[in-house]
Amino acid sequence: MKKIDVDGGNDKNKGNIVKTINIEKLIFNGNESISAFVRSSKIPLSLETVRRAAKNGDINTFTLFLILKYLGLSLSEIKEYLELAGDKELHPFLGGDQPLTPDEDALLSCYRKIKQIRPSFEIHIGDFLKMSSDMAGIDLSETIAIIKGEK
Repeated sequence: MKKIDVDGGNDKNKGNIVKTINIEKLIFNGNESISAFVRSSKIPLSLETVRRAAKNGDINTFTLFLILKYLGLSLSEIKEYLELAGDKELHPFLGGDQPLTPDEDALLSCYRKIKQIRPSFEIHIGDFLKMSSDMAGIDLSETIAIIKGEK
């Protein structure tokens, strides 16, 4: 995990964050300035928001999550930082890093392309997966219901 300074002081006026985190060192690790980071990363936050977060620790957990994500940290590193920040909302939803295998990535790519061009085909994809899971003797009805938009 990359080093981050955590100030133990509480500040109840800073949104969801309990502890003030100084992320300036993390941003400058590989970037010449905060504005260079904002430009190069194309982070969906204003320069002023990132500057306040880095310089003053004026940050909430959602902003912290975005900055850490756009700094290229892994999900497990982001989760650790959010836990350090006292986050109670986001970090439980972040799993460890489990990259997709090439065949899983290809399957996901196919699904996204089909869904983008023909959104109504989700039902047909769900039917195909239902038939395949039945042939394999596996019950995937809950997952398939999500794909078909039934849940």
